Amino acid sequence: MAGKTRLPKLALSAEQLSELLQLSQSRTASLREVQRARILCRYHEGETITRIARAMEITRKSVRKWIDKALAMCAEAALKDAYHRPRAPVITEGHAPSRRNSAMLPNCGRGVCWPSMFGAKRCRRDILP
Repeated sequence: MAGKTRLPKLALSAEQLSELLQLSQSRTASLREVQRARILCRYHEGETITRIARAMEITRKSVRKWIDKALAMCAEAALKDAYHRPRAPVITEGHAPSRRNSAMLPNCGRGVCWPSMFGAKRCRRDILP
C-alpha cells in the first residue's frame, strides 16, 4: 500500500475555493487551466496524487508539479504557465506589427514588407487593399 503524502494541505480561502470550483467546471476557459483547477480542487479535498492522476488520466509527475507550484506560490499562480522566453522581446525602429505576418522586413518606403517563399520581398500595399 502506498504511503501517505508528506506534502502539506493546500490552504484555500472560501473565495479561492469557489473560484477554483467555478473554473474547473468552465467550458470557455483554456483546457490547461480547467485541468489544473480540477487537480487543485481534488487535492484540497484530500485525494492522493495517485488517485488524482488516475482520474484525470495524466502522470503523477504532472499532478505533483502543479500541486508543488500551488503550495510554493498560490493557487492562482499554479493555474498559469510561466513565461519561457529567455529575454524580453525587442522591437527595433523600422519594424512595425502586421496583421498578416509578424516576421517582417523593415519598411521599404511603399509599405510594410515581408519575405516570400522565393526570397523576393512582397510589399503590403501590393497585397492588401
